[in-house]
Amino acid sequence: MADGAHVQLDQDSDVETLTLALEKRAKWMKTQLTKLEELHRDINSAAVRAVLSLNDRGWDARGILSKSTGSLERFEQFGTVQVEGGVRGMSLAELTEALKEARRQESEVEMQLKEVMKLNALATS
Repeated sequence: MADGAHVQLDQDSDVETLTLALEKRAKWMKTQLTKLEELHRDINSAAVRAVLSLNDRGWDARGILSKSTGSLERFEQFGTVQVEGGVRGMSLAELTEALKEARRQESEVEMQLKEVMKLNALATS
């Protein structure tokens, strides 16, 4: 009977050891995932900044086409509001309103672009 109890204690000890090892591994994996998510966010942010910088400089090789300016600065300031003594993050309601305004502006620019494309098509035919 004592041998059976000893075997049971060894099995319990083994299970406990494995459980602790798995918990330790899970914590390590969670830490690694957090680091990977941060790296992914940094890479995406750098890519967005690079594209916005190119947009501001223009995409044509000779540099004669019109260029937009301030894209990177607008991106950096998006989601913030100037207040006395500094800057604060926008509230959810303010962000929602800013998104509505951006969508409205996008729609207007898209209509203008379609009109220009239609006029160009008529001029070339």
